[in-house]
This record gives sequence, C-alpha cells and structure tokens, in this order.
Amino acid sequence: PLVLLHGMHLSATMWFSNIAALSRKYRIYAMDTLGGAGRSVVVQPLKSKSDLAGWLTETLDGLGITQTHLLGHSYGGWLALNFALKAPERIKRLILLAPLGLQPLVSQFWLRGIPAMLFPGRSFITGFMKWMTVEGFAVNELFVEQFVRGLKNFDPRYQIRAFPTAFSDDELRQIKAQTMLLIGEKEVSYDPQTAAKRAQRLIPNIKAELIPNASHGLPMERAELVNERILEFLNQE
Repeated sequence: PLVLLHGMHLSATMWFSNIAALSRKYRIYAMDTLGGAGRSVVVQPLKSKSDLAGWLTETLDGLGITQTHLLGHSYGGWLALNFALKAPERIKRLILLAPLGLQPLVSQFWLRGIPAMLFPGRSFITGFMKWMTVEGFAVNELFVEQFVRGLKNFDPRYQIRAFPTAFSDDELRQIKAQTMLLIGEKEVSYDPQTAAKRAQRLIPNIKAELIPNASHGLPMERAELVNERILEFLNQE
C-alpha cells in the first residue's frame, strides 16, 4: 500500500497528475485529510499533533493496513513527518514533497495565504496559487475551481488547529524510515537549499534532491520527473 496525504485545504484530487503512474504497482489510498476542505467529515476538531497522528492511526487500522509507504505534499508532508515520529513502526518508506516543517515559513506565505482562507474569493485564491507555483505554469482550471468552492463552503469550526511549525533537531533525528525528500529549486514558502541541507544533516536515512524548474507545486509542475523519482525510490531494494 501507498498512502497519499495532500496539501492544506486541498483534497485527494491534487494527485491527478500522479495517480496513474503510482497505481500501476501500488495499492493507493488517497484520503481527504480531516479538517481540510475535502469530503472527510469532522466530528471533533483536531487540535494537536497527537490528534493528527491518532486520526491517521485509526484510518490505517480501519483499512487493515499494518505498515505502508507514506507520501505527503506540503502540509501532508508535515503530517507524514509527524506520523513518522508518533508511529514509526507503521511506515515502510517515507516520501516528502515540498514538506512543511523543515524550516519556518516565510512571512509572505501567511500574508498571501491567510486572506485567501478568510476571504476565499477567486482573485485571492488564484493569486496565492500563482505565487506558490513556478512562473509560467498554468494550474488546471478544474482544480482551481474545486479549491475555490472548497474554501468558500468549508465550515471553519472544523478546520485543523495544529499549524505546521518546524520540527526540532531532536525530532528530525528520530525519523527511522528510509526517506526521500524532493523540493523544487524555486520553492517560495521557505529556502529550499537550507531545508534540504538541514534534512540531510539530521534525518538518518534520507535521500534529498532539488527539482529544477519547480516550486511548491512540484507534483503537478514536474509530474513525470516526480513520479519517476518516487517509483525509483520505492522499487529499490
């Protein structure tokens, strides 16, 4: 099995550029994160890292998955790192695509992102998405429309309340799984080289690479190359 965790306030549909390639060999579980603008229904808000790890543990238990490969993008990468700390025995291999949690986010992330979440008009949201993707990349219009409608109609009472702070050196040293890290060379939410170097210095079993001509949206921006790297990593002995 290969479990996919999407970015903040997106949904499982963000993997539309990756799912065909990844599902040829692996049983894919692409879930909508609790507390995000997807189809998963929140009964009780998730307030802590322990709550987030508990939700994923219960989900895997319900699916009968004792151990899995885990892939996360952006906030999903932060969730994956958190789960790797809380339940290391459940992860076979860990894949992080432009994950949050390696470096503090730049102020522009909040200055651009918070208005898009509080006042989810198309101009705010498309402006934020344009900033987060590499210059010249056209985000799929259906995907943009879903993002806009999701934020407009999502009940803020059930939003995730555990924000993606940077993990400490000690926490990153505790990551036991074989790990692959891919970050776009033009990442804007934090400095990509600093983040990659920190991960390589602290996470014991990691392979890190900066992807050229890619920013925060690298699973879509460089889908073919990202898919290739993921499969190479999962298929190696």
